[in-house]
Amino acid sequence: MNLQICNAATRAICKVWPKPTRSRDGGALQIPARQMSFLVWLAVMAVVLAGCASHPPDTRVVYSKASINAHPARLWLDTGSSCTTLFPMGARRLGLKSPEMSEPTAISLDGQTLTAPVSIFHFQLSLRLLAMMHLWSPPDGVVGWPDIRDNILVFDADRRTVRSVPQLPSETAGWLKLKVVPGDWLFLEIPMADGKTGTAEVDTGSDLGLEMSPAQMKAWKAAHRKSILPSSLAGVGSFGVYVLHAGWADEINVGPLKLTDVVVHDMPATQAAAIQGNGPGSQAAWSIGMWALNRLDLVVDAKNGLAYTHPKPPPGPLYPGVKHLAGRHSLTNAPVSGGNWTVADNVRLSGDNLFLISGNYKLHHGNWAGALADFNRALEMNPKNADIYARRGVARQLEGDYSGALSDYDQFIALKPDASDWARLYRQTLLWRLGRVPEDFSRSLAVCKEDPAKTLASYLVGQLDEKVLLTAVPKGGGDPESEWRTLSAYYIGVMHLSKGDQAGARDSFRKCRAAGMKDDDEYHFAVAELGRLDKRPSKQ
Repeated sequence: MNLQICNAATRAICKVWPKPTRSRDGGALQIPARQMSFLVWLAVMAVVLAGCASHPPDTRVVYSKASINAHPARLWLDTGSSCTTLFPMGARRLGLKSPEMSEPTAISLDGQTLTAPVSIFHFQLSLRLLAMMHLWSPPDGVVGWPDIRDNILVFDADRRTVRSVPQLPSETAGWLKLKVVPGDWLFLEIPMADGKTGTAEVDTGSDLGLEMSPAQMKAWKAAHRKSILPSSLAGVGSFGVYVLHAGWADEINVGPLKLTDVVVHDMPATQAAAIQGNGPGSQAAWSIGMWALNRLDLVVDAKNGLAYTHPKPPPGPLYPGVKHLAGRHSLTNAPVSGGNWTVADNVRLSGDNLFLISGNYKLHHGNWAGALADFNRALEMNPKNADIYARRGVARQLEGDYSGALSDYDQFIALKPDASDWARLYRQTLLWRLGRVPEDFSRSLAVCKEDPAKTLASYLVGQLDEKVLLTAVPKGGGDPESEWRTLSAYYIGVMHLSKGDQAGARDSFRKCRAAGMKDDDEYHFAVAELGRLDKRPSKQ
């Protein structure tokens, strides 16, 4: 979800902003009084500039008839969201008091009703401050991509609707065909002229145009200096506030897709990395927001992994506030036109992902039995959802049901063989627990091609020793060293346990737990193993 906040010379502001210092003990950032005064001044200026800024289109895809917990709800469709979620202010208004995950509650969308838990997403502090200053008014929540992806969806800019159809419209036969990349957001694989691929996110939660990675935007600006627009402050729900650079493209190529008369922006580097990370080997990143969706026809058949698109011919409507001046482009405070799109009442909502998210929440908070119940309910609703089998396998393994877990991992691998690295690692450790001979490496773990799973697989089959494993920290985002301490300690503990060394296993599992990476399954596996070890005497 993306929101533009106000137009200002923020690039200059960011250059003069003095850097805060970290305390000697590595604790919290120390912000001098001069910097704090500057921050207050910046907040005041943001409010002032909001009145003179150009009006962004603020176009969304809305549910016209929605209620949650028997209260009318203001919900958007957000194909850039990984789940249906509420925001704290909306959750409170709707009578839901849980801070992170609601109890099962009544949900009604355009006549469809179900009872399910709903997650509650907390924005970063910077975005909450903007909401408090009334520079941004969030909805009560959003309906995410996984909950509507089983439909064949028509994104109709002329009628300003997103609707479901029973079969592909005949006109798509002559359109550009693209692969839908499996994921929790709506991603399209973009073939590029050099034979490589890029990844484009379709984000109905963004009111912007075509966003590019910072490197792509830098190259575009260098080639189109007369088309550059002033910078703005913007924010993305998962990535915070950033400086948004903009320009007007009379014509721009997204691989073989040529768009005309569209505003272009950059995106945070972290968002670009997230998009590229969902496309194997992806070399470029785009995000198609609502204004860019106005410039193309799009039909998405995600169940069959295909999307069909056709660009609209020029001329197109100007982005609200953009004015052409002798070959250059500037911003004005022209009124917004067009208005919101709506979700047609035939777009079916899948409830299985709501229980999948709830199950994951319970699993990572130690409620393994509750997680298992949610995963069972999710599979009752959609037995073809591969991800639920993987997560139920984890819950069963934590509960000590190794045969059930092995069966679930096998089912996941059969449904998603190309995304099965972790399931293969988990099932390999269960073969020892069940007294079975581990399978030949070439038939099982050799499929693991990406680190860290590849390195861990090599260790499990004896191709790496323990000392080498401990020093083989793969590169990655977040905290790779703590992540690796968690992973390596758990699998070392498993190896000790497979050899009957309970004392060595206990020591490694304690190290895994001490690393504190509670979002990792291995952390919870280690906690469960320590519980079992503490219930039986050590052999040493």
